[in-house]
Amino acid sequence: MSHRFDFVASLIFLALGILFVMGARDMAGAVYGSSITSGTFPLVFGWALLGLSALLMIETLKKTAAAKKEPEPLFYKRFAVIALACFFYVLLLEPIGYVITTFLFLVVCFQAMERGSIVKTLLIAAGFSLGIYLLFVVLLKGSLPAWPSFI
Repeated sequence: MSHRFDFVASLIFLALGILFVMGARDMAGAVYGSSITSGTFPLVFGWALLGLSALLMIETLKKTAAAKKEPEPLFYKRFAVIALACFFYVLLLEPIGYVITTFLFLVVCFQAMERGSIVKTLLIAAGFSLGIYLLFVVLLKGSLPAWPSFI
């Protein structure tokens, strides 16, 4: 990727990380007897996004302006789709619930990264969403806004 694109991407991911951390702090508190809340995963994800975007920014600033033989293609459209998906994921996580929001987020991101079999994408997204929910809620005894109130 180009130095400029990497730097702009690191700034956008830094902003998204801040949104995740701020959004996670506003989520519902822990259920009695549980130290894990519905905001734990988004909070950890937000901090990881902040750290990784800072690393990308540092690496981009350290790179020299060495000429490349072949310019690499820039995927602005893919990047924009995934950035918007992250934004809507943060906004819709609590009202729609973890399972549905994560499923939709994964479907959009998988298809944005590489168009493939929609059936395979749907199966993987559903398996991951439900699997993580069951692991978190059943095994770790945490709480997540699993389903919206209208279901």
